[in-house]
This record gives sequence, structure tokens and C-alpha cells, in this order.
Amino acid sequence: TAWTKLYMPAGFLGMPAATMFHSGHQTPEGGFIAAGMTTNPWVKAYIVRTDGNGDTLWTKQYFEDIATYQSFIFASVQLTSDGGYILSGSTTGGRILLLKLNSVGDSLWCRSYGCHTSDSVYMVEEVKVTSDNGYIVIGTVGTSFDTDAFVLKTDASGNQQWYCTYSLSVYYDQGFSIVSSHNSDGYLLSGKTNVLDTVF
Repeated sequence: TAWTKLYMPAGFLGMPAATMFHSGHQTPEGGFIAAGMTTNPWVKAYIVRTDGNGDTLWTKQYFEDIATYQSFIFASVQLTSDGGYILSGSTTGGRILLLKLNSVGDSLWCRSYGCHTSDSVYMVEEVKVTSDNGYIVIGTVGTSFDTDAFVLKTDASGNQQWYCTYSLSVYYDQGFSIVSSHNSDGYLLSGKTNVLDTVF
């Protein structure tokens, strides 16, 4: 271990804020960015940007307006070609969220997507930057009785281009990760199906 750091935002009314990171990357200049969520007092997205020694450069919390965004379950962060970041996640109200940030964590835009039936809930797993500088999101959508893997593709401004679901079994299918195919302009998906707990 070269170093270990702990990060926690100031809690509501002085109480400790439960914090969990889900995704992180090393930045081009050798620092790090980690993103997750904090309960402060409701669930909000939380980002810490550090230098190469783990010392904090800045932190941000997002979605103070719980009436508009509900609680936000953060899933993934990726670096973007303009030096900023793209965050993906889902809300307790059953929506997919994309949040675009500049290099210092200021919000540039936020997009919300609800592509399935009104009673469906999304669990976003990952967002990736595509070759056209758009974004592609993978995760799981459904109800307590049935789930499918889903993929959402947007342009660079977060405008939806297409949305597809994938089901390999009768009931439960989950989407975990997605990468661009080296041999075509398509994508490779990975996930899990309830048929003997197999992966695809």
C-alpha cells in the first residue's frame, strides 16, 4: 500500500454521512476521480477529485432537489474527450440519469430517460463514451417478476438515439458491462441470465 485515504462529506446537522464509492479512474495528469453516493440526508451523487497522492482537489454533491430527481443511485463515471466527466445512474422514481460535468465538476447538463413501461425500475451498471463522442449505458430494467438487460445510446448532448432490451431467458436477465467491438461499429454486452446462472 502506497497510501490510504478516507473521504466523507460533512453530515446533515453534524451527523456522519454514510458514503459509498462505486466507480473510479486515474486522470490523465496522474490524479484520481471517484464517484458514488452519500446519504446527506437523502441519497445524492458524490464525487471526489484528488491529486496523485490522494489529496482532495475538489468534491461535489448533486441533486439537492429531491422533489425533481428523487434519490439518485450512482453507478459509473467516465472521462470525456473535453476533459470533463459523464456520470450514469438511476433514480428511485424509476428513471435513467446522465449527468455531464466539466473538468472541475460543474454540471453542464442532466438528462432523464424512461424508456420502458411505467412500473419498470432501472438499475444502471455502466456508461461508456462511444467513438462518436456520444454515450452508451447498460443495465437492468423490469419489475419484481421479470427483468431484461437494456442498452441506451445517446449523442454527445445526451439526446436519445436508440434504446433496446435483451432477454435470453423467461424471467431474469441482467446487463453488466458493454464495450465497443473492434471488428465492427457494434458493441459487446456481458451480463447474467437465470438459466443455470449462466453469463452472456
